[in-house]
Amino acid sequence: MHLTSYEVEEVKKVFEICSGNKRVAPISNIETMLFALGFKDVNPHDIARSLEKIGMSASLNLEQEITLDEFIHFASFFIRQRDSNEEIAKLFEIFDEEGEGAISFKTLKKMSLEVGLNMRDDILHEMITEADKDNDGVLSISEFRDVINRNNNYF
Repeated sequence: MHLTSYEVEEVKKVFEICSGNKRVAPISNIETMLFALGFKDVNPHDIARSLEKIGMSASLNLEQEITLDEFIHFASFFIRQRDSNEEIAKLFEIFDEEGEGAISFKTLKKMSLEVGLNMRDDILHEMITEADKDNDGVLSISEFRDVINRNNNYF
């Protein structure tokens, strides 16, 4: 994934601070560096998976180091996820036109008709039921995000 020039500069500044302006930073600083980029409460599994994606050991070995280029590549996975969540939130707002923080059957039916999909009511109810983890009869933004992430590789 390509980052914008602004995002690259942001990542570079964080790297420079955490590396003490050296060419490498200790891998033990990775969580601090992510925090400085605005990523709080990052799942350690996500860190390990992203390290593996750039060809590094998933263990946070205190002696292991990361270069600026590796860190830019590493950080891009988290930045892409952040951007994806923002896009999904915008899409959710379109569906949640009443601003209730949920997508109801009524709203889903209306939207399907607006886009030319004359879907049967039982199919729409089934869609909601399948994604409705808390069984309240509507889709919250987190349930909607799960559906999009599970079924759509475009975000």
